[in-house]
Parts: sequence; structure tokens; C-alpha cells
Amino acid sequence: MPANFFAKFSDFNLGVDLGSSFVKIFAQGKGVLFFEPTAIARQKKKGGQIVAVGKRAQVIIGKEPIRIEVVEPVEHGVIADFDATLDLVKYLFSLVRQTPGKWLRLFGPQVIAGVSCQATEVERRAVKAVMLKSGAQEVFLIEKPMASAVGLELPIDSSAGSLLLDIGGGTTEMAIICLGGIVLHRFLPIGGKQFDESIISFLRLKYGVLIGRATAENAKKQLGSVSSRALTPRAQVVIRGRDLGSGLPKSIRIKKGEIMEALLPNAQKITLALKEILEETPAELVDDILKKGIYLTGGSAQLPGWETLIAEETKMSVVLAQKPQETVVRGCGSLLKDKKLLNRVKLVAGLR
Repeated sequence: MPANFFAKFSDFNLGVDLGSSFVKIFAQGKGVLFFEPTAIARQKKKGGQIVAVGKRAQVIIGKEPIRIEVVEPVEHGVIADFDATLDLVKYLFSLVRQTPGKWLRLFGPQVIAGVSCQATEVERRAVKAVMLKSGAQEVFLIEKPMASAVGLELPIDSSAGSLLLDIGGGTTEMAIICLGGIVLHRFLPIGGKQFDESIISFLRLKYGVLIGRATAENAKKQLGSVSSRALTPRAQVVIRGRDLGSGLPKSIRIKKGEIMEALLPNAQKITLALKEILEETPAELVDDILKKGIYLTGGSAQLPGWETLIAEETKMSVVLAQKPQETVVRGCGSLLKDKKLLNRVKLVAGLR
């Protein structure tokens, strides 16, 4: 019997972006089905029962009862807790199977998962093992910058180079892509979580007030900016935390310039790495990048001011992707339909 006969009875083929902050799942023919926080709440005892997953686990962070712990199993783009990651992915795959479909599902899905260029072979094999143990029939790995380029519909087979900057939840990756391969690559352990931590540290040092990550993230969303020229929804916000001197609750009023002051050191590390990769870029590719501009993707790229800051630092145009947090998973989804391109860009046994 032809292979496509069995494909009719298989699960949805899936594209997966296992990020530090969010897990995104793309189902062939359905689009992005799930966009869940990379978090799982479980009992602390050995083999403890799972209490909550995704959004329900995220809201517990910082409020856990004594017997419950919330684990964020992916750190800096790689799996830090295999068992927790497996539980999370199994749960999401089970939701995919419950999604109404045209065909009876008898076999597991084919999965294409994005991995960091910086990930070791062991770390890449861990991603593959999680997918297989979660019910995947076949797993392919692809480097995230390449997946982003496919998701942006860039001509990756062209001899004209493209520069992508992906600022995610726990990492920043930048890569120059040409002729279906990565010419240069840079990785920084800086992302949305590190920006939140910088806000917490800034307020602790300046005002002697301790706040949680959820409060810091909310302040970042309301007032966050990496350029004084960027417009933010509000000019100031009231933040409530614990006074480190008295131990009592305390409210402070924060202006947008203060949040920018907290964010700028990490933002400048990113722009410095970007300038370094441009300095190493072959002259012919620099000409291509100047014509196209720098493609900006990743969830944290939505922070106001990135386009202005990068343009000022590099003297180049910047193109912010539509739905920048979904470019990797949409690229994985596109490769599900293009087997010829997948065979060219996939990683074999964790390595090229």
C-alpha cells in the first residue's frame, strides 16, 4: 500500500518549539494549536503527582504551597529537567490527539523540533528522546535560526545572505544564513527572563523593595523599553513589594525611564554581540544584509525600542517579523510539507 494511505490514519504531523518561556506546537493543517508556558507544578516527593501544567502552573510561581514545586524545565534553550519536560510534552501531545480531525489516528505524529545552534549533541538527543517518549513516530531536529528563516519565508537557498536576530525567553541567537546553511552564529544566555531579573535587582538596589518575577514582567510589559524614543502605553506604574528594611509591604511609583535603565545593560550586550558578528561577516554578505536589513524575531523582540536601538547601533534597517514569537514553530510547520528542504537542513544524529 502507498505510504500516503498510512499517513491518513496517523496523528497530525507536528512542529515543536521547546522554548525557555513557552512551548509552541504547530499541527499540520491546523496551524499553531498550543502556546503554553514552559512550566509544570508537581508534588515535591519522589515521583510526585503532577498538579498543573502550562498556564495553570505559571500562575502558581512564587505562590507555591510547601508540598508543591513549580519547575521550568528548559533553561537557556536546553532541557534542564528531562522528566518534567517529558511530562509537559506528553500532556500537550495528548491535547493534540483530542483535537477533532478528519482521520482516525492510529499512529504517532512525525515531529520537527527546533534546537539551539549552541546545543551539544547530548542536549539535542535529549530533545529527540522527549518527543519519541511522548508518542512521536519519527523526529527531525532543525536549528532554530534556520527554522526562523523558513518561517519568515526567506530564500534560504539563495546566495544572498540574511541576518536573523532572535531574542527569546531565555536566549538570544543571531545567525547569518546563506545557501541553505549557517555561515556565522552567536549565542547569548539573555532573554525575557533575564530582563525580568534585571528589573528585580534594580528595584531592590534603588528602592530596597523586593518584588516577584510576575510583578517584574508586568512592569516590563507596561513600561519596558530599550530606547528613549520608543513609546510605551503608560508613563508610570505603581509596584507593590516587600520593604527589605522593615519586612512590611510597600508601594512605589516607577517611571518608564527607570525600567529602561534596568533593561539597557542586557540590551547593550545583545547589540555588542550583533556588531561583533557583523565585523566577522564576509564583505559580499554585508552588502546583501545592508540591502535586506536585520530580521528581528523572538518573543522578547516585541519589547518597544529594539528597532530604534539596533538601527542606531548598526546603522542598518531592522525588520520586525509579524508574530515574532511564532517564527520558529511556523518554520518547523512549513518543513512538514517540504520534505526536500527538510532533508537539506535537518540535523542528523544531533549533528550535521
